[in-house]
Amino acid sequence: MILSFYNALAGRSERFEPAAPPCIDVQFEKALPRRGSLVFLRAEALGSRLAPIFSYLGYALNDKSLEQGGRPPEIYFGVSAPQPGTRIWLRINPDAIAGSLSWEEAEARGFGPAPMDYLCLKSHYRKPLDFSPQALEAARHDLECLEEIAQRLSRHYGGSAPSQAGLAGYKKRFRDALSHDLDIPEALSCLFDGLRPGALSPGSQLHLLKEAQEALNMLTVVI
Repeated sequence: MILSFYNALAGRSERFEPAAPPCIDVQFEKALPRRGSLVFLRAEALGSRLAPIFSYLGYALNDKSLEQGGRPPEIYFGVSAPQPGTRIWLRINPDAIAGSLSWEEAEARGFGPAPMDYLCLKSHYRKPLDFSPQALEAARHDLECLEEIAQRLSRHYGGSAPSQAGLAGYKKRFRDALSHDLDIPEALSCLFDGLRPGALSPGSQLHLLKEAQEALNMLTVVI
């Protein structure tokens, strides 16, 4: 597997090829002005997904999370061995927040952590985040749909075998998205495409949903 990330210091995308056995050192600096900020929320949403994403892609992960202040949030990647000098910096731009709500206002309107977290995943970490009532409502609706589909498929098709031929394209697209600059929005788009009525057999849809849950850990139901 070859990963690619945007190196904020170099200003370009770079290929990242950990040596075998693949093991990546990650140092996530939550360098944010205050916990109640949208920047903090966005960094938390991405940072909490690093371990399951890399585990899903087949990499061991050494998480060296730190709490610091004074700089924008950054995520540093470095290969453990035999290339200890390889490093990639991912930076979440604190100014890339658009919308009409603050964290506190969203909570006051009844939006809990789950839709706020999911909204951050729907927008690529290097692109503006639309933090508005409409966007949060759409995120909550997406989550409710996924929960309903997961419950229905588990209840009625839990023992159904997936079609590997039908799943192959979706699984490749899903993995490729996560491997390319942590493109979680594209991975979610792939998931919803596969869950469309008639796109895959119920057993295949359940398998795809389980893979997405394994990689992104975004549902509360047990599949």
